[in-house]
Amino acid sequence: MRLSRLARQITTYRLKAASEGERPVLIEHPRQAGWSLATPNPSHVELTADAYRIPVTLNHNKQNNVIVTLDRPLEETIRLLELADDRLSVLVASNELEPPVKKALGELASRRQALGRQNAELDKLKEQRRQLIEDEKRLRDNLAAVGHDTALYKQTLDKLGESEATITTLSTAIEKGTAEIEEARKQLQDFVSNLTL
Repeated sequence: MRLSRLARQITTYRLKAASEGERPVLIEHPRQAGWSLATPNPSHVELTADAYRIPVTLNHNKQNNVIVTLDRPLEETIRLLELADDRLSVLVASNELEPPVKKALGELASRRQALGRQNAELDKLKEQRRQLIEDEKRLRDNLAAVGHDTALYKQTLDKLGESEATITTLSTAIEKGTAEIEEARKQLQDFVSNLTL
């Protein structure tokens, strides 16, 4: 997405003649690289290497206000899929964008938040599985340490079986979650690719 903005710099000169009659005055306003004169009319202004020379006629006992406006176009290319969430939130909340653009960026933010929640849930499942695998190692060590004919052996073996079943369930959920995330990423990419603003 290309975001075009206009930076504007406004300077007001307040002038008053010290004596009677009309007096011509030249205001030399500094030129800045990348900025262009918007007001007063550039065709009535003389250019030097480093200044705009603005002619003004002062009348006795009358204050003249001369407003000099410089504009600078700012263009920014934004990669929507790589945009940080906080920057996206700023754009959505901005009053500088047209309503259809804000709506599209709001939808993008919503989809990215949903994807973030899916990733957080997947990470949670992976952490649970990792903890169960660690517990399973402890249970296997306990099985090796106790006699085969004891109640503790049977109890530890049952816990190991429960742990295996839970790990299998979590692994299935992780596979499903990973597939859903990949599909959500593809849908997000398709959404961004098909945006016309």
